[in-house]
Formats: sequence, C-alpha cells, structure tokens
Amino acid sequence: MLTNPDPFYLMILIPLFIISIGFHEAAHAYAVNYFGDDTPRLQGRLTLNPLAHLDMFGSIMLLMIGFGWGKSVEYNPNALKNDRLSRATMEQIIAAAGPMANFALAFVSVAGLSAIVFTGSLTFLAEAFLMSASLNLLLMFLNLIPIPPLDGSKVIRPFLPSPLLQHYDGLAPYGSILLLALFFLPGISPVFMSGLHSLSSGTLMQMGRILGMGAFFGA
Repeated sequence: MLTNPDPFYLMILIPLFIISIGFHEAAHAYAVNYFGDDTPRLQGRLTLNPLAHLDMFGSIMLLMIGFGWGKSVEYNPNALKNDRLSRATMEQIIAAAGPMANFALAFVSVAGLSAIVFTGSLTFLAEAFLMSASLNLLLMFLNLIPIPPLDGSKVIRPFLPSPLLQHYDGLAPYGSILLLALFFLPGISPVFMSGLHSLSSGTLMQMGRILGMGAFFGA
C-alpha cells in the first residue's frame, strides 16, 4: 500500500498506517472483552496504543514491500458469553469490529477535513486527514474480503451452507498465498487494486457529500 516513494508522503502515511492498524486490532480486542473473554486484557491488548498491536513481521513487510498487518487478537470462543446472541453471531461481531473501526476513523478524518475547508484554519493538516480517510477505507474493504484469515471470512462463514462450508474451510491454509497473488501477480494485481481504490474513492465521495463537501470531492 505504501507505493509512493516521496519521503514526505511516507513520513505521514507510515504513522497513519500504524495508528489505523492499532485501532483496527484494538476494536477486535474490546469486542472480545465485551463478550466476556479476558484473553485480550491478559495479553495487554485492551489499549489504543498502536505499539501493543504491531506484528514484527507485518511491520517489516510494510517497510519492505508497502503492505503490512497487525498482530491478530487471540480469544477463546468457549469463553464468549451473551444471553441473546449465538457464538457464531458474537464471532461475526468480533470480526466486523476491526473494519468498522477503520470506517469510523475514515469518517472522523473526513469530518476533520471538512472543518479545515470550512474554517480555513490548520490547513497543514488537510493532507493528513485526506490520507487517513483514504487509507482507512482501503483497510476496511481489504479486510472485508472473504479470504481467510481476513475478517470478511469470519463474517461470511456462518452464512454458508454446510456442503459449501467444508470446501470454504479448506481454503484456510492457502489464504495467505491467495492474498499475495491478489497483490503481486501480474494481470490480477492491477484489477484487484483498481477495485479496492474504486470502492474506497466512491465511499469517500459519499462521506464528503454527507458532510457538505461534495464540491471538494467533485461529487
């Protein structure tokens, strides 16, 4: 994702990426804790401090190839408790919490950009807000792809019929390979990245329209 070689651009984007990943994983952790499993608390994951959620290999990959990830939040499915929800539904909510945190960050970023545009103050932050909104929408849509181990696979899994579920679970060992192919395989990567950017750009434009910034985004 960090494909722009401009040092100034990277100085802004890398911290934004780390913060966004931290919020994403923290949302998973707080959702798990809400449903009664204290594993994230015991592992020090109930925090918005992004350093608690960094994965060493994922961070190295971020710097080397422009794509990285955070440390997955661990939990015990048997410890989840809720009188009104099934375990499958609780796990869906836990999985969806990360992408929804990215959506919330994107919306807050657009709101911050809107305030800057309308007041004419703190204009030096405009680029950072715009980059934050775009990045978080990309992360949201990426994580909603239903390929294991992405969050989308956990959201969609309970909806699958039993015959299909067995085949779907068989994809799990090959999920990382499939993702690498989407990002780096010639002929596939450009189409995949174009689709991600189209989704995020369209959503960004709709957020701007809601906040009275349609003209700014050309909507």
